[in-house]
Parts: sequence; structure tokens; C-alpha cells
Amino acid sequence: KGQSGGKEEVKEGRGAEGWASVSSAVAWSTPRKMKDLAGQLKLFTELDNDASTQRLLFIKVKKGFSEQSYKLATAQHNLELLQAQVTNNAARKRRTVQIDPNTKFANIKDIQKAQIEAGEKEGITDESSESDLPSEAESCIVVASRRSQ
Repeated sequence: KGQSGGKEEVKEGRGAEGWASVSSAVAWSTPRKMKDLAGQLKLFTELDNDASTQRLLFIKVKKGFSEQSYKLATAQHNLELLQAQVTNNAARKRRTVQIDPNTKFANIKDIQKAQIEAGEKEGITDESSESDLPSEAESCIVVASRRSQ
């Protein structure tokens, strides 16, 4: 009865690990800490060198290491995201807008120039800004034309 129950467990989809756990002399658990791994390796050295026991232990150890490496990778990724957020939210330098002494208020070009110098905005080339604005010929709208007779 004990062997048939083990064979059914293998058939249920546990695969190689299920077969190895059925034929192993010891019920191994996936080591979560170094202390767990040290205890299992000590027990392993005291046992006979059974192939199925070795196989199961190594499967469990590999599983534990892959879980730890996954946790480490996700923690490093989260750390990088948080560091990027901190750098993006850092206080930005503000520069005073240098205005022409003959004017009362600053115009948009002066403000944009100060923003570019402070590093808040990227510089826009004159060619791209001119291409965005329509020329005088394009901005004219003909409403109605009268035919000369």
C-alpha cells in the first residue's frame, strides 16, 4: 500500500521530484537558510550514497538557490527603481530670469533660456521651432474672392 501511494503521487504530476522523494531514504525539504542547508548536508554525509537520495537533495538545493536568486534579483530591481525615483524627485536648481533692463517683464524666450541653463528643459534648435510655426503665406485665409468683370 505504501509503494502504490507513492506511485500515484508521481502520476499526479510531481514529475522527477515526486519520484525522487518517494525513493529517497530521507524526506528532504527545500533549504531556506544556510542553517537548513548545513543541517541537510550533515545528514547527507552520514547516510549511504543512495542515488535517489542524492538526486532529491540536489533538486531541493537547486530550488532553494533559484528562489534566493529570484528574491535577490527582484530586490535589486526594486532598489534601482526607487533610486531612479529619488534622483527624479530631487530638488532642481532655479535660476533667476535675466531680463532686459529696458523692459518691465520677462518674455517667454528669456524664461525658456533660464530653464535651459538650469537644466530643467532641453534646448530647442531654431530650425525646429521655425518649422512648427506657419509662414505668412500659409497663415493667410482667403474668405471670398470677387471676380473682376
